[in-house]
Amino acid sequence: MSKPIDYTQLYAQAMALLNQGEPFWFDEEQTRLVMESNRRFQQRSPEELFFYECFAIPATEADGEYLSATAIYERIHRRAGSALRYGNVVNFARVLSNIEGLQRRRTRRGTEYFVKIIG
Repeated sequence: MSKPIDYTQLYAQAMALLNQGEPFWFDEEQTRLVMESNRRFQQRSPEELFFYECFAIPATEADGEYLSATAIYERIHRRAGSALRYGNVVNFARVLSNIEGLQRRRTRRGTEYFVKIIG
């Protein structure tokens, strides 16, 4: 049998902790742990799923090559056709920048992503 929450007591405890200087935010390590724990509940976008059909994140320097967002987009677009939702490379580059573990570098020609072509 559950008891109702005593909000007055809960508030008093929270205020006491704040007054003692307890942090009320997550530090970098706590944020990383929360994100890691939540990862299994996150859904990948269709663009990210298409990315993984055509590319992998290389394990070593010898396994991959740097490609522009345009080159990656064009390869995926040839495979996915109109199913690829983003109509331009700029929007697609935002998807690439959010793929965990995908290395990138800035060059005179723009940003390039380190990928392994698989399909």
